[in-house]
Amino acid sequence: MHNPTNLNSTNARATQRTARDTQTRNRRSFRLTLALVKDGDALPAGPREVMVQGEDLGVWRIAGQKAAREVLQPAQR
Repeated sequence: MHNPTNLNSTNARATQRTARDTQTRNRRSFRLTLALVKDGDALPAGPREVMVQGEDLGVWRIAGQKAAREVLQPAQR
């Protein structure tokens, strides 16, 4: 028989793991971008402009800007 309680628990663990993975990627991308700027380089303006250790820092930066924009009220955009 199908146990919905077990399924919910499994989904919750998968969601937590995904959130931790996202946080780890964001921290790594932030540190790589910070090092890039401290070395005197400019922030990437778009995707595929700056790749560091396999991370596309342009994609990370744009995703962060979009997320921050979603929090703003329409008049603030």
